[in-house]
Amino acid sequence: MGHASANWDSCSFLHSTLATDLLHIGTERLDHLLHALRAVIHVRERDAIYPIHASLRDFLTAPDRCTDPRVFVDPTHHHSMISRACFDCMTSLLQKPADLGNIGQDGKKTLLPDDLTYACQYWARHLAKSNLDQSLVDRLASMTLPLLVFCIG
Repeated sequence: MGHASANWDSCSFLHSTLATDLLHIGTERLDHLLHALRAVIHVRERDAIYPIHASLRDFLTAPDRCTDPRVFVDPTHHHSMISRACFDCMTSLLQKPADLGNIGQDGKKTLLPDDLTYACQYWARHLAKSNLDQSLVDRLASMTLPLLVFCIG
């Protein structure tokens, strides 16, 4: 059947450093969880976390199959949660617009932190898979309006 990641889009896996930085999960707690799930979770290069088999994702996201609320994953809810975390991460940079002007200038390659890079690349994918409630619309507006002002000004 092939590797599970082959059928998943690029935001279906998680990097452990992003879990700790973007979602504010403590490193020790994440390590404990990954160790407890080592029979069904694989950590690959660059700390990419994948289920060993795609059927695990199918099981955990099907409410009729996964009846234990402690392990059930509601994709819409979690994409909403990750969207909010992406907005918070990007908004924190927009609160310091002078920092944007220093990226890549003076011949230096200044890299964005991993969580901010992820947030900038994948917020729209998570938002598209979310429930898009009013609080997400408000967060989107509060994030994009200052950016538009910055870009226009």
